[in-house]
Amino acid sequence: MTTLRLTIERLTPSEDEAPHDEKFELEIDGTISVLQAIRRVHRGVDGTLAFRNCDCRRGVCGLCSMMIDGKRRLACMCVAEDGMRIAPTQPAGAQGSGVRAGLSALFLAFSLSDWDELRHPARRKHV
Repeated sequence: MTTLRLTIERLTPSEDEAPHDEKFELEIDGTISVLQAIRRVHRGVDGTLAFRNCDCRRGVCGLCSMMIDGKRRLACMCVAEDGMRIAPTQPAGAQGSGVRAGLSALFLAFSLSDWDELRHPARRKHV
């Protein structure tokens, strides 16, 4: 068993003026994806964590798009690493408007190069 420490950006509009970071620790065996780690946080540590539950788990649908260590990534395709920071993505045009998209957004305006970067095996670690 190893300890996986994650920092997740949170915002409760009725309670928070601005997003804040919360730290979570999980005990894991082996390797898990970022999406699996977020599910474990939701199920076992903090049931108030809201995120888009994705069905494909293969990088096809794009629903699990998140900012992982400052880069837009698909959480189902990224290996969870100790010390990662996870933040929600925002729909195109939402910057500065205070609109948050949860931990994923289906309607992100991906260019073809963005999608290739998310999906290309040579540019990321596989689970």
